[in-house]
Amino acid sequence: MAIKLESGKRYVRRDGKVSGPLAIAHNDEYPFVDEVHDEDYMADGSYIMTSLERPEDLVEEATEQKDTLREQRRYEIAKVVLTALISSESVADGYYPTSSAAARVVELADALLAELEK
Repeated sequence: MAIKLESGKRYVRRDGKVSGPLAIAHNDEYPFVDEVHDEDYMADGSYIMTSLERPEDLVEEATEQKDTLREQRRYEIAKVVLTALISSESVADGYYPTSSAAARVVELADALLAELEK
């Protein structure tokens, strides 16, 4: 890892998700905490003490432009997945997506977006 974390800033994780603003955790090994996602970080952005790369590792500072572009791509992917779900045979038989199905659409959109960003 080659970044230095700062309190109050947001960072992009290795998996493309964006952290909440980091706070000081008052822990020697994990001095920063993302209170939004309840995740602790080492000073260099590592999620856990290991030489292996983890999806939760923080890799760069987030910028509003990156956030906006990512959210636009996420929306477009979710729209395609939702359109496919609605046009599926189940909907033709009278089944309509529930909130859990909508949550699954968002999960699929995030997974597809992560693959596109590799």
